[in-house]
Amino acid sequence: MLRCAIAWALMCGAAHAQEPPAPPAEDAAGRIAFTPDYFDRFAPQTALDMVRHVPGFSIDEGGDRRGFAGAAGNVLIDGARPTSKSQDLEDLLARIPAGHVERIDLIRDAGGSADAAGQTVLIDVVRRDSAGSGVWRAEFEGSARGRISPRGEASWSGRAGTVDYALGVSRYLEYRPLDGDRTFRDGAGALIAAQTDQTPRTFRDAGVTGEASWPFLGGSLRVNAAFGRQRFATILGTESFTPAGDFTGVSTLAIEERERRREVGVNYSRDVGPFALEAIALATQRRFARDDDTVARDAAGVAGPRVLQAQRREPGETLGRVRLSWPLAEGHRLDFGGEAALNTLETRLSLSEGGVARPLPAANVSIEEVRGEAFALYAWRPNARWSLEAQAAVESSRLEQTGDTTLTTELVYWKPSLQATRTIGARQQLRVRVWRDVDQLDFDDFASAAELADNRVAAGNPNLRPESSWRAEAQADLRFGADGAASLTVFQWDIEDAADVVPVGPPGQRFDAPGNIGDGRVRGATLTATLPLGRVLPGARLTLEAANYDTAVDDPVTGVARAISGFSESRLEAEFRHDLPAQRVAWGAAFYKEAENVTYRLGETDTYEEGPFVDLWIETTAVPGLKITAFANAVQDSPFRRERRFFTPDRAGALTLVERRERQFGRFYGLRVTGAFG
Repeated sequence: MLRCAIAWALMCGAAHAQEPPAPPAEDAAGRIAFTPDYFDRFAPQTALDMVRHVPGFSIDEGGDRRGFAGAAGNVLIDGARPTSKSQDLEDLLARIPAGHVERIDLIRDAGGSADAAGQTVLIDVVRRDSAGSGVWRAEFEGSARGRISPRGEASWSGRAGTVDYALGVSRYLEYRPLDGDRTFRDGAGALIAAQTDQTPRTFRDAGVTGEASWPFLGGSLRVNAAFGRQRFATILGTESFTPAGDFTGVSTLAIEERERRREVGVNYSRDVGPFALEAIALATQRRFARDDDTVARDAAGVAGPRVLQAQRREPGETLGRVRLSWPLAEGHRLDFGGEAALNTLETRLSLSEGGVARPLPAANVSIEEVRGEAFALYAWRPNARWSLEAQAAVESSRLEQTGDTTLTTELVYWKPSLQATRTIGARQQLRVRVWRDVDQLDFDDFASAAELADNRVAAGNPNLRPESSWRAEAQADLRFGADGAASLTVFQWDIEDAADVVPVGPPGQRFDAPGNIGDGRVRGATLTATLPLGRVLPGARLTLEAANYDTAVDDPVTGVARAISGFSESRLEAEFRHDLPAQRVAWGAAFYKEAENVTYRLGETDTYEEGPFVDLWIETTAVPGLKITAFANAVQDSPFRRERRFFTPDRAGALTLVERRERQFGRFYGLRVTGAFG
């Protein structure tokens, strides 16, 4: 899949290389400035519309890294990272009117900033002063069952005196039933049972955001806040049949999830002598509740024992970070600083069957982690062709667990990094980087819960440690014509304490739990490309994102090398877009496919695959001030496939049962209208 994508990039790039339009200018620091007139042909309403059309760039929301900078995405706003960990970058950009954008800088040599946090390419959305204006979006989506889901959001940005401010509200509703069928076969392949699933699903989310900045004590102070709540509800109704088609019973599982979230962030920056100071404080908190209620009835309607489960979890994080940047001399810069954080989780769970309590190990726990980190980064640009960055960081943390489990763990990690960037010719770059990475701990993995839909327990593991890895990558960033770009990255990770699934508990009472299974490795390649097709079809272009992964780890059950759980071998996203400016119309199609991934449990392999999915859309700006888009998604009605293979006594034993399931959302369609006001 990736080889085909690379071939496309090379062929289309060669075809377009002779086109005459001049590219946007690139300065000596590797910045390419895209001014609003570059995006006019796309009729953007928001900064998100503009960023999506920057050649060779795709938004990265960040990863499960330790700390504030470690979870960074690849978007800056007015030269600074958003002081948020709970808000998606796409949501933040969608609240900025396109008319407020002075330019968008593509920073292709981003490693020289401590806040880049491993991002080699960044986008900086630079806003202009504005007296005030807003942007709004209304959307209606219809599902396979004919139910309409309305959605909408609106935001306003402006200035009052010396205060810049922004406010936003959003409301989201999704109704997508996920119906399908299951079959059960014994180890010899004989059909032993069949089921049909009817699963109406409703998801609701509402949020309010605000931001303000003003001059303060010789610098600039920015405060932002976000509040939201969401609710998910579904009823899984399953009818069971014999191989001959005789009805044998029905089960019903009702699930309701509720969550409230809040976040407050403060960012202060100013010059202090020769130093540029940035101080950040951030506090986030969630309250999550889930209730499960299931009962089964036989063919005569006689009910079995009722199973009830109630989960309550309250995760929180409070952190502070200080960074000083010191330009030592021409071409030299030193960044240094530190970060301190407090992460907490309170979790409570009750499980009963037929009115009798069924306690689970590590179900009611309290977790507190105090973490500190110090870092220093040295950046050197000896000439216009070369740049070098070296960073050293060390973190130390103390993790305390109380409740069903009492345990204290102390962790220390060194995290060095070295990156070199070479500019080749006028616009091409080659980047090489080596660094040590440490994953973030998911505190939910420390607590147990029953997965009633799958008839198994997801156990908590108090001995879980962060996965760490030594990583190396080489990246070629190619630019051609005014719009063409392709970025190819090859990489390898050598993993310590690989995160996977391990058995926990005494013999005879063992459960699957998240855990560490030793050393492993990941190698692969990724491609991001923007391919203008103007020589074939004026106004058309193709964007590609492709990835290929090869993973390996020693299996703790069988002792044989296998893939790491949860990794897909390949992924491909492609979008074709054709703009017809004279008609004020654009149309296009999007494609997505991800290969299957397998989770290896004690006595089971769980294989999941979805797609391919094809979406179609057409939009017009013929109505002044509005962009109207009609879309049809999942037009192939592709299924979500799952296969569970059970072994006795464990995966080293004989195959005894195979469960295959296919579910489908069905096709869904809708209308989206965006506009500006003020």
